[in-house]
Amino acid sequence: MEYKNVVKEFLESRKKYLNDLKNEKNKVTRLKKRIPNILTASRLFTPVVVIPVTLLGSFKLGLISTIFFALTDTFDGYLARKWNVVSNYGKTLDTICDKMFALGLVIPILFTNPMLVIPAIILEGIIADICYTSSKKNNNAHSTLLGKTKTVLLFSSLVSIYLCKGFNIPIELAYGLMGISNIFQVASSIQYYDLDKKEDLQKVINFTKENSEVSKTEEKKTYQNIKNNLLTSNQNEKILVKTMKKL
Repeated sequence: MEYKNVVKEFLESRKKYLNDLKNEKNKVTRLKKRIPNILTASRLFTPVVVIPVTLLGSFKLGLISTIFFALTDTFDGYLARKWNVVSNYGKTLDTICDKMFALGLVIPILFTNPMLVIPAIILEGIIADICYTSSKKNNNAHSTLLGKTKTVLLFSSLVSIYLCKGFNIPIELAYGLMGISNIFQVASSIQYYDLDKKEDLQKVINFTKENSEVSKTEEKKTYQNIKNNLLTSNQNEKILVKTMKKL
């Protein structure tokens, strides 16, 4: 059910994006809104291109393809920010395409050097689960500098494997880079988990504070009501005494 909600939110953001394009009168602005997402979407073809050529033994061509798709990941965000056309649809699409990009690089390596990438796959799964759980609680599952560094190192490590295989460079270089990448993955997972728990704690503190303020307000109202009732009773008693004296 949760994944259905994610898909639903993505489709809704896409619908909003397409409506914005349709309503945009300026052709240049419309083009600027399209270009970053076109660059992003191109990474969806990474598995279609990289997997066949590498499994057929051409790691050089696989490396060239990888570099091309990696450049789209650099320029899509840069252009979106420069032209001020960042959208929720673009952010979600970028996340999906990054996963497809990584998948396209990882699958060929699983067939040749599985132990190079299995730890990275497990750690990325843990990070994805933490971020997904955080977002479902409406916590701010934002990327951090450590997380971005981890992503750069991970992709660099995957590219280094293609470089080693394509140009007969000792594979130990790739093992070293992947080991460093794994360390950053562990650090990132811990950081994201801590950030999520801090937001949970802050919500509890805010809830307690709000209820405490409500309780104090209710307590003051109750006290004032009792005080008013006592004053009224005293006044009534005095009136009664005066009346009795007159009689």
